[in-house]
Amino acid sequence: LREGVYRPLQPRYNVLVESGRTSCSQGKDGSPTLGFQIQNVHREPGLRECFIPRPGKVFFAADWSGAELHTLAEACNVLVGYSTMGEKLNQGIDLHMDFGAQLMDISYKEAQRRRKAGDKHTKDMRQLGKSALFGFPGGLGALTFVVFAHDSYGVVLTVEEAKALKAKWLVAFPEMPDYFKVINRICESGQPV
Repeated sequence: LREGVYRPLQPRYNVLVESGRTSCSQGKDGSPTLGFQIQNVHREPGLRECFIPRPGKVFFAADWSGAELHTLAEACNVLVGYSTMGEKLNQGIDLHMDFGAQLMDISYKEAQRRRKAGDKHTKDMRQLGKSALFGFPGGLGALTFVVFAHDSYGVVLTVEEAKALKAKWLVAFPEMPDYFKVINRICESGQPV
């Protein structure tokens, strides 16, 4: 962040990394390999507020809520013929909260009520659900998921807890094992869809 005091931060974007997402970096010399990762700034209080536009400029951010999950759901519909995830998204369900509610063994409606009331445990379980929904579709194993969940969402898990979470995620979204089988066949054959 100190670097941005003396000259503008100029991030470099990689539009497609191995996980299927984008990446972004800012090096001391403007290189894409060193320095501060600006695309997913941690949520610690006060950190995001450190970024201010130069005089006469504004920051603009756009984020389509759940774009990756909508895309995944449609890919499942096309490749395996169904998507529980897509059905829920079409109903306007917050998948992160829905999976968090399943992990707490309560209804989605009750989880929404608790979250609205400011219940910290419910908020934490939504973050856990969010980490699962964004980590497991990319094929993360337990060990890499532990690191991903911690670094991206502040979720602390053991490897055994990550394995158990993935098992619950696969039950919650039964299309995913079928999806992975299709993707593996495509990758092995080298043929496009």
